[in-house]
Amino acid sequence: MNRKLAVSILVLVILGITGLGILNYFLSFKTAYINVKRDGVGVTVYAKNHQKMGALGSSGKLSLRTGDYYLVASGTHINTAQQAFKVGGNGAYVSVDPGYSSEYLDQLLTTQLPVIKKVLLTAYPQAVTGFSVNTGTLYIYGDWYATTLVQAPPGPGATGDVYRVVLHKEHDAWKVVTTPAIVLSSQDYPTIPRAILQSINAQSGY
Repeated sequence: MNRKLAVSILVLVILGITGLGILNYFLSFKTAYINVKRDGVGVTVYAKNHQKMGALGSSGKLSLRTGDYYLVASGTHINTAQQAFKVGGNGAYVSVDPGYSSEYLDQLLTTQLPVIKKVLLTAYPQAVTGFSVNTGTLYIYGDWYATTLVQAPPGPGATGDVYRVVLHKEHDAWKVVTTPAIVLSSQDYPTIPRAILQSINAQSGY
């Protein structure tokens, strides 16, 4: 084999390897579909090393390499907690519905609480004398509320049972959507977001 032929073959091999590397690089990118469920909410996507990978002002898609990522939502009063997701061989589909920030939900609660308590005590008037109703918590976009009702002590040195209840705001009106119970299960109330049930069940009431 003469020198020129050997050099030509070497060049072709190098180009082949380089071309294969470039092809593999581009094939490693997949489509991540970001479904933003609320108007006025945008998202910024970051790699695991916190490098910014892209931003969207509403639902859309980004081309990302397979791996781990997280996004941060933005918007007026929006919760900015990180939401992790993974891009696999088939890409990714990410649903974004961050809710309001806890600080803003606390602000809303101060105005909503009198109405909520009126609805609750109308539905369960026995709670007026037999229970103490705790302040409770607003969730998501301020359209879900849960609280604990602590039963009056049955006797000296005893503590009353703690009941839990959830209300939902529909068409600008609050409605009690659970019967007060010591534990609220997702099996009994499948339409209530699981995170709300987990949160209220974890509260001691005291």
